[in-house]
Amino acid sequence: MPNPRVPAAISMRERYGDHVPLDEPVISPVAMFDSPLLVTVEQR
Repeated sequence: MPNPRVPAAISMRERYGDHVPLDEPVISPVAMFDSPLLVTVEQR
């Protein structure tokens, strides 16, 4: 089984070419859902 990071790396290379923005901040989905800034707008 290939390394699961390989398809993501290929996708990044297709998107950014040789200029991958490795110095830009990123946030994980878990960090977004755990953030106190996340509020419920409408609940059904």
